[in-house]
Amino acid sequence: MKLIALLCLLISYSTASFAQKQTYDLVSFNPPKGWTIEEKQNVIVYTKVDKKNKTWCQIGVYKSTASKGNIEDDLQSEWNEMAVKQFNITDTMQATETQEADGWKIKTGSGKFTFSNQPAAVLLTTFSGYDRCTSIIATTNSQSYLETIENFIGSIEVKKPEASKPQSNEVNVPVIGSWGKSNTVSQVNNRFGNYSYNKQQYTFNSDGSYGFAAKTYDEKSSETYLIKEKGSFVISGNAITLTPKTSVLEVWSKKNGADNWNQLKSTQKRPLEIVTYQFSIANNNLLLQAEKQTQRDGNFNSDNIYSYGPIGTFTPITLPEGDEITSEKTNKEPVKQTTTPTNSSFTSSGFTFTSTNFDDGWTSTVQEDWVEVTKGNMKVLLHYPKDGTIFPADPEPLTNAAWNILVAPRYSNLKNYKTAYVEDSKRPYFGMGYATENKTGKSVFIVLFRRGGGWFEVVTTDIISFTQEFGFNPETIKWGSISEYMGGWVVNNSQGNTIKADPEIFDKLENMIGRNKFAVAAADLNNTGEWKDHYSSNTFYFNYYTGTSAGMSTYSSSQWFVFKAGNNYHWELAAANSYGGQIATAKAKGDGTYKSLNNWQLYFTEMEGKPKTFDVYFSAIKGGRVLWMNDAKVPGSGIFTGYKQSK
Repeated sequence: MKLIALLCLLISYSTASFAQKQTYDLVSFNPPKGWTIEEKQNVIVYTKVDKKNKTWCQIGVYKSTASKGNIEDDLQSEWNEMAVKQFNITDTMQATETQEADGWKIKTGSGKFTFSNQPAAVLLTTFSGYDRCTSIIATTNSQSYLETIENFIGSIEVKKPEASKPQSNEVNVPVIGSWGKSNTVSQVNNRFGNYSYNKQQYTFNSDGSYGFAAKTYDEKSSETYLIKEKGSFVISGNAITLTPKTSVLEVWSKKNGADNWNQLKSTQKRPLEIVTYQFSIANNNLLLQAEKQTQRDGNFNSDNIYSYGPIGTFTPITLPEGDEITSEKTNKEPVKQTTTPTNSSFTSSGFTFTSTNFDDGWTSTVQEDWVEVTKGNMKVLLHYPKDGTIFPADPEPLTNAAWNILVAPRYSNLKNYKTAYVEDSKRPYFGMGYATENKTGKSVFIVLFRRGGGWFEVVTTDIISFTQEFGFNPETIKWGSISEYMGGWVVNNSQGNTIKADPEIFDKLENMIGRNKFAVAAADLNNTGEWKDHYSSNTFYFNYYTGTSAGMSTYSSSQWFVFKAGNNYHWELAAANSYGGQIATAKAKGDGTYKSLNNWQLYFTEMEGKPKTFDVYFSAIKGGRVLWMNDAKVPGSGIFTGYKQSK
């Protein structure tokens, strides 16, 4: 194939420096001008499509991973993952001789494939060194892009990874401590229906040792399964290698059929699985990325990643007497209470409207850490997003963590605290209890709630006031699934009568989140710069008869307003849709002036060749606002587009 031969001529490594370079992970390069750029989780991709000549080219730069130990194994592994699996290549890879530069070994593989009934070629260049591996892949169906590929490869510089400290007997790294996760099959509190779960838990110790446990419990089974593993770990950069020394599977009987350890029935040795993960800490969670699923961890949470939460976000596995897996004591109290005062002063952020009066008697006011909604003696705090309050976890530890961060610092003397959770499609989370408000010294009843959106806190004088306002008594909700109760769960209504409720019973409470709504004045936007929205989605297609994959389509769009001085604006929309190797794009622009028709509508003089009026409102966030807009003449579903101000 002539194209393959020409690509092979490009296989070289150069440290030549050109114009302004872009850096992605360890690789610096000159990006091709005028190409579409897309940054994904582990790769940055440049794409060029010529519709007229039906040609295309794509260049991807991948983040580095742990090396397999030599360039040959690294290239073959990268080829299998990035070429064979993605393009269904069946031919043997054609590889070049190994080159060396700046401590890196470089080797290139090439091959051919068919895309949209057209021949295409792939070129993969892999760099291996310093215990790391990184790759650049180029694919095209035309010789016209060879010069661009050559210039791109010629501009590449690969830097040495930051030196990591030698591993010693005592390590000080962020993985030290206990991390866990669980998967609940049915959350119905043992008393109702079937209850089952599986849990996995790591403990990394400062002496370089680790312990792992996994428990599988099923209420209908007469046996409980327990995996126990111990070994050592070594960290190099952001790679952690686990080397187990012992790993066993234990089968235990139950006493009286309950969730306990009765008698050990059998013990079986497990394979000692040595695995190197790429690790990171994100939102206080330990993320372990592996090339393939491991026997130890089971199914991925997402995208080749296992996610484990810290102590407090999971219920630790209680092992049979004499065995421990956690290296830290866990507080058995469900919620911490402190008397730390909160600064209630709030400085206006400069927007015209900071309060809204609703027709049903509620009033919303912007505060520093929440929107406060009040009516009579009742108030609802719509909390702004905060780290540590939303993460993968069991419902109870997740609710406890949110309570500790958002609620506890402003109260004392907590009593009768409990959590509740119902498995419907929107997943309502509840935390509730009686406490003393530090600021006023008053005794109050508090409900922390989340269903689909963010957390908000309802504060009333007593539970009767809450029940009368929102139509149900939260203390009577039993943990469980709607399906387990034939369309509802048992709960007391505002009259104290026992009913079988459906998901709509929470709607009045959930709708409080919509009180974060404030009017928009034209002066609020004058000379504030860019407000932007971005949207993207993927659609996967499958053959109706065979179930095999039939490809996918991708849609993405960006829309932004630039608000200038004198009520002038510039508006722009860019959208792209791809399917079957073809990319369709669309653009639109508009310039003019805008004005307020009222506090809830803005008029723009030119949008796609004509004037347009939008229904608008602000929602408050920490330190700013989000602008929501919807075409006033074509309201459609009523779903507004949100624009966030660029800093």
